[in-house]
Amino acid sequence: MSLLSYELEPADPLPGPRLRALVDLAFPCNLSCPGCARGRQRGRPARAALLGVAERLASLVEETGAAATSAVMFGGEPMLDLDAVVGASSRVRDACARAGCGYESAVITNALLLDGYAARRLARAGIGTVQVTLPSPPREAEDARASLDVQRVARVVRNVREARDEVELVLRCEVSANDDLREALMVVRVLEREGVLAPPHAATVLIGPPATYAAQARALFSSRPPRGTTCVTQCP
Repeated sequence: MSLLSYELEPADPLPGPRLRALVDLAFPCNLSCPGCARGRQRGRPARAALLGVAERLASLVEETGAAATSAVMFGGEPMLDLDAVVGASSRVRDACARAGCGYESAVITNALLLDGYAARRLARAGIGTVQVTLPSPPREAEDARASLDVQRVARVVRNVREARDEVELVLRCEVSANDDLREALMVVRVLEREGVLAPPHAATVLIGPPATYAAQARALFSSRPPRGTTCVTQCP
């Protein structure tokens, strides 16, 4: 079941507080990453639960008197039900418009199902930022799984290159050791070579230690570096 957590914080010089919302979609995922309990979950995305959470968040906009609302959707793979994600964001965006409240939203995705069409729909629903979890290159390429990882990198690069004209892209590599950092920088070089980091719509690259999706979502708007930059240390 989709879950909503939120907090209010002062937002000077705005006339009211900022409402920050984390929406855990509780969707299944189309990957099985090491250490992830949600990988390859069976079943269909819980569309009704997500839309119910969106209704609650839309109500909170009016109840709290928020002057601005920031929301991040994550958990499983959001692109498995693009219609539901777009519908949920549109519902909150429209509530914010009626209340005279600013609205910004983001999703966290593995980008395997992201393309220009999907990015355009997200942007029209008020989702202006897409954070993509990037795989690190395998240390060895001697088995089929390593080969599939390489294919995933290539597919993600192709998809984000197509989507970057529609949304602001934040590309995240997680590292826990020096070897991981070297491999992550290999991915950055691929992104640079493929033009993903080139203006006028340069993606932002974050390199940092592993973090839960909730922690990533909390930090996404509060500590994101300027667009088109690479943060190598102390990224959330």
